[in-house]
Amino acid sequence: MNYYFVSKPKKLIRIYDQIIGNLSETEAAMQREILRLGLEESRKQAKYNLYHFPDASRKENPGTTINIPSPGTYTITLSVTISPDDQSCNPHLSVWLVDADSMETGRKKWLPDLKYIKDGHPHQYLYTGRIEEKRPMVLKAILFEYENNIEEWERNATIEIIFSGFTAIQK
Repeated sequence: MNYYFVSKPKKLIRIYDQIIGNLSETEAAMQREILRLGLEESRKQAKYNLYHFPDASRKENPGTTINIPSPGTYTITLSVTISPDDQSCNPHLSVWLVDADSMETGRKKWLPDLKYIKDGHPHQYLYTGRIEEKRPMVLKAILFEYENNIEEWERNATIEIIFSGFTAIQK
């Protein structure tokens, strides 16, 4: 290094630039592979993110869970189509937060509901918010909640989770 630094600094700069170029190409290739794997995984998950009603095989309401390890922003993006002949009263998204260490028995902090439109057309809904708590929490959402007591066959809807995730606040 001393030889090149003292005697041939221009050659040292060219060697340095080549190394930086090679590392940048390697980093870009790794980023492309990570993106490809993420898209492949999301395609596998897609069939688990689409819910049709009526569905005699489904006993529970569809939902999603987001782990929230630190302060940040949660996002749920849905595509919802509810037929006008759907017999549910006030169909909506129900969301709550609970401490991660007491998910089943902990006190729920209910967040505002998101009301759905019942017109037979697909509607995109974005449900987002910011969490300031510094303790680990879990956000739980029921995708198709309603106020009346109806049987499965009386619902007529399609709900797709387009995105469900959490972004931590950068420090």
